[in-house]
Amino acid sequence: MEKKDIVFGLDIGTRNVIGTVGYLDGEEFHVIAQTLREHDTRAMLDGQIHDIGRVGATCDEVKKSWSR
Repeated sequence: MEKKDIVFGLDIGTRNVIGTVGYLDGEEFHVIAQTLREHDTRAMLDGQIHDIGRVGATCDEVKKSWSR
């Protein structure tokens, strides 16, 4: 598997942000790592972003969790 085959997905939800790293092998997706961070405030309400700065910071935490 080459490094270029690895993908990163981000799910921004009302209560948390989930980041998934993995690769596709044929029709199967293999998860290498997954991280979940809850929003520390009500930055998201009913699926809508209400504080883009806080949501962005949570997304950044998820993304950086693999570079430590």
